[in-house]
Amino acid sequence: MNMQAAVARQALDGVYEASKTLVSSLDVAKAFRESLNYLVRTMEWRRAFVVLAEPDRQLGGLSAKGLSRDEQQRLQFRPGEGTVGRA
Repeated sequence: MNMQAAVARQALDGVYEASKTLVSSLDVAKAFRESLNYLVRTMEWRRAFVVLAEPDRQLGGLSAKGLSRDEQQRLQFRPGEGTVGRA
């Protein structure tokens, strides 16, 4: 298996495992935290975070790995702001 195929397989496995975790719990914050921990470990990421749309349409941080407490508290984005707000 070539390197590109191996990386693609690893990514697909990671998404599959994370999705199993997300549907296994009614505790949304816990499910995202566990999924993010798994992805960070298996994909060898240094930092990652999950944001969700809030009722006021702002995007707020739900879970983070590898960010300082201060950085986590600043995980607030407006729609259209930066890469996160446009995604």
